[in-house]
Amino acid sequence: IDDMIAEGDKVAVRTTSTGTHTGQYGKFSPTGKSFSIQEYFFLRLEHGKIAENWGLKDTLSHYQHLGILPSNEMINK
Repeated sequence: IDDMIAEGDKVAVRTTSTGTHTGQYGKFSPTGKSFSIQEYFFLRLEHGKIAENWGLKDTLSHYQHLGILPSNEMINK
């Protein structure tokens, strides 16, 4: 968790997820490459428990780190 902000019944969380692609990921075979991506979550609490949860993930950067999609630098050449 990089940041967490709460106000009233809402909580916003910014995280960094890291790992290495060693297993099947959807239709993509393992690449052995490492990744680091940003994720954002927004929660609504009710009676001290999570009632709703929304999330955003930088899938484009994730795929680029894994070599599944070309990087911006490769595209702009």
